[in-house]
Order: sequence, then structure tokens, then C-alpha cells
Amino acid sequence: MNYLMIGASSAVAGELIKKLNKRYKAEDIRYTQEQDAGKGSDSESGKEGRLKPIVYAQYLNNDTAVTNLKEECDALDIRPVRCDLCSDEDIEALLDVIRQDKTEIGTLVYTAAAPLSYSRIRKWDVEKLRRDMQSGAIAFTQICSEIAPAMSKRGYGKIVVMLTSAISDLPPRFMADYVMIKSALWGYTKALASEYSDKGLCVNALSPSMMETAFLREIDERVVQADAESSPRKRHIRPDEVADAMMFLISPESDYMTGVNLNLSGGEKM
Repeated sequence: MNYLMIGASSAVAGELIKKLNKRYKAEDIRYTQEQDAGKGSDSESGKEGRLKPIVYAQYLNNDTAVTNLKEECDALDIRPVRCDLCSDEDIEALLDVIRQDKTEIGTLVYTAAAPLSYSRIRKWDVEKLRRDMQSGAIAFTQICSEIAPAMSKRGYGKIVVMLTSAISDLPPRFMADYVMIKSALWGYTKALASEYSDKGLCVNALSPSMMETAFLREIDERVVQADAESSPRKRHIRPDEVADAMMFLISPESDYMTGVNLNLSGGEKM
């Protein structure tokens, strides 16, 4: 199973990659024990042992986060790829790397999003909205147009998209641009799930409430704290908790789920 992580430098994607590394490391230990016990065969994975799963880790500016993951996660073959999701040329170059490597992507995870900032509708920055829509939603459709058909030919694939609890029920004030982008992303995700539901693909999403990550760097700390205190759990969800839900969605245990948006609001949205 090979992976394409869009937004790999994000806190959630970083936690997901660490959890994947832990899982594959445990599998490597079991494989070694079976070899030592004479229960396995070298022919199953070659003389060099088990091949590491490839993780194409897309990032834009934070190469340090991806480099650190590459050094830390030794059970994975992490391949950082710098790609500006606002650039058609960069997206094509990213896909071309996968083509040239002749890698079959079994799992696509999309966590890319511009930092959250509050704005009133009457003061919208239209150019910023266009950029954020491109990186937050349209780029996903461009990538899926190649990855999803390839998955369908093999009859199996996992696609997971990170949305937000803000698109459930009554949207928060001053977040119309963010809500619009995530709603468009959810609409496309459902359409993708519908079109490929008979092809073996599982296309799902998850909607966490606010997380205290770099994504909130433009939001006043007092607003962030007030939001945490108003939550039923009296705290924000952690990136590792979101990654746990992602691990489920990319696992065989969710093979009968598609078109689902997991609610990770801690009881705020029902």
C-alpha cells in the first residue's frame, strides 16, 4: 500500500504518518519473527526483505516538518514533494513524479487548507478567495482525476478528506469563505464516492472542530480559548485524535464505508 499525502506538513498529517510508521514497524517485527521461526519465505518479499510503503509527502513551505518525518519514520519510504496547489504546473509535476516512479497509490489523504482568518462578507478579498478555493478544493479534483481512475482499475482504494464541523448545521459568523470552500470540497467528495462506489473505492471525509495548530495562527488567542471553553468537552480536539479517525478510514475495517463524513465535534454538532 502506497500513499499520497496532500498537506503532509500539517499537524494532522504528521500525526497520521507517525501512526502509519508505528503500524508498519510492528508488522516488520512480526515478519522478522516469522522469518526467524521459519514460517515465512524470502520469496514473498524478495531477498532484501519487506519493501517499505512509499509516502509521497506534498508540502509548500514547511519542508522542515516533512524532513523531520522522513528522518523519524524509518518504516516508511517518505518522498517529500514541494508543490504549490495553486499552480497547475506544480500539480502536474507532482503527478508526473508518481507516473515516472510507476507507483500505485492505494491511499490518498487530503488535508490542505489555507490558514483560517475571520472576514465579513462585505469585505471579502476575492483574489484570496480564489487562491484558497484552488488550494483547498479545486486542486483535490485535479489530483483525483488521475488517482481515482487508477484506483478503480485495481478495484480498491481509500480517499480521505479533512473538512470541518463548521459546515454542519448553522455556520459560524465571519467564516463564509472557509465554509464555502469546505462545503464545495464535501460536495465533490460525495460525488466522487457516488461515481466510484461500485469500483471498490472508499471515499470518506471527517469534520473535526477547532484544533490548536498553526492553522489558527491568524486568530486571536482569546477567541481560540473562548471556543475551547464553550465546547462540551471544554477543550479542542487534538491532531492525534483526528489522525486516529483517519487511521480507521484508511484501514480495511472501513471497507464498507463510502460517502461518509465523520463528526469529530465532541458533541458540539449532532
